[in-house]
This record gives sequence, structure tokens and C-alpha cells, in this order.
Amino acid sequence: MGGTASAIGHVPPIMTQPRSRRIRFEDFDVDLVERRLYRNGEPVELQSKGFAFLAALLQRPGETVSRYELASELWPGVYVQVHQGLNAAVRKVRRALGDSAYAPRFIQTIGSIGYRFIGTIRAEDRPTGRPHSGDLFA
Repeated sequence: MGGTASAIGHVPPIMTQPRSRRIRFEDFDVDLVERRLYRNGEPVELQSKGFAFLAALLQRPGETVSRYELASELWPGVYVQVHQGLNAAVRKVRRALGDSAYAPRFIQTIGSIGYRFIGTIRAEDRPTGRPHSGDLFA
């Protein structure tokens, strides 16, 4: 279990309480309560910051989540430069998903503003409780 989100000291909260326990997209299954990522039923190692980053985007699919919001979520109460840590988190998530910054399938960078999840979440797993507000940058 070493290196997984549940085995590392501080586990950052997810932006809001999960609206759904599991979210599925392509070959991936994300358990927001157990804080685990699976591909084809097999666990994929992802540390706590990377998991919190992915979970924040999955709970707002198609929406741009600002770097500021993500940094506040991953490092609450820290008032120092966290850009390197955020860049490291997105790199680790992309590696775990087999994604690319240059030809993204899941995580899209929106300039220096933030990130958005662009993969297709299975309809029955879509987070509920908040209407999709659209994207200001579309």
C-alpha cells in the first residue's frame, strides 16, 4: 500500500464532499471515498496530492478549475508559491492516466489559468447536485 493516497500523512480534502462514490471514464474507475484509482480493475498508484487534483477536476467535468482553487485545495492555509507542487501533481496524474499535455485525452491545461477534465464520464456516474455552468473560455 506504500505510496497510495491512503498511506501518506496529510490527505487533502476534495473540493466538496463527493456527490458520487465512484466516477468511471474509459478504462478508469475512481473511488472518491476510498481515494483509489483503478484501471481495468487493477489499482493504479497515485499519491494524495495527485488524487486530490484528479478528484477536484472529476467533480467539475468540463469546467475550468483555476490554479488558485486547486492550490487552495491541495495546500490549505499555505501562503507560499505552490506552482511547482501543482505542476508536479498534474504530471503525476497524467502519467497515471497515460495522458499527455500535448495531446490530452483527460486533463487539459487552460493557459496559465487552470485545468479541466475533458474525458467522457459515463452518464450514470456523472456528479450531480450542481448544474453544468458552461465554460467561460470555450
